[in-house]
Amino acid sequence: MAELTVQARVAVLKPRVFAWVQDYGVYAAVLALLLFNVLFTPHFLDAANFRTQLVQVTPIVIVSLGMALVIGTQGIDLSVGSVMALAAALVVLYLGYGWLPALIVAVAGGAVVGAAGGALVAYVGVQPIVATLALLVGVRGLANVLVPQLVEFRNPDLIALGSSSVAGIPVIVLIAAALTVVVLFVVRRTTFGRQVVAIGGNRSASELSGLPVKRVLLTVYVISGLLAALAGCWPRPGCRPVTRPRSGSSSSCRRSRRSWSAAPR
Repeated sequence: MAELTVQARVAVLKPRVFAWVQDYGVYAAVLALLLFNVLFTPHFLDAANFRTQLVQVTPIVIVSLGMALVIGTQGIDLSVGSVMALAAALVVLYLGYGWLPALIVAVAGGAVVGAAGGALVAYVGVQPIVATLALLVGVRGLANVLVPQLVEFRNPDLIALGSSSVAGIPVIVLIAAALTVVVLFVVRRTTFGRQVVAIGGNRSASELSGLPVKRVLLTVYVISGLLAALAGCWPRPGCRPVTRPRSGSSSSCRRSRRSWSAAPR
């Protein structure tokens, strides 16, 4: 009788444990990782280390905001790494006109790539993983064609922009925080955000109910490309600009393959 009671309790608790892991497992893993580093990593709690971590993770945060919107529509955007490379190449090409026009052109280039991916998904009917994979390869090749050589250059204005801070907080971190708040507000409090959630829940039902499904899909991919371009072209403090853009991650100055992250100075 006791064994049956224990088995019954296990059968009841097992789904609850799985549900808890699905809902909160990622937070528990992050907490465990933080505790491990606090105990075993020297100087982990230093202010300088937190500043470095914030600067390094900021491009990923910016890219993930646009990616979250795309995933919210049951899509995926594999081209963000190549868009970052293209944005870096465009900054190099147009920097002679000033840092602001160069950044505008780079961000606009990312939006154009996003529009191409969104058009393929929304209007042509191509699967998101196929459309964005094709753009990943094509845009990476375009970036390498635009800036084919590894040539170091320095622009004092742009480097100062990347190194600037407000109250000790890097500007790029403040921009990422502001963008996070904006995306959160858009998803939670606007009609567009509700449409994104509805399309992700059931695209067919959304179309039948009269929602502008194609327009919303196009918009989220444009936003994803725009944010990826912003993350790719904005210089980060402690990184030396080099004109050899390649697609890849931006997790550190040494491993990043964008033109602004070749090696620490």
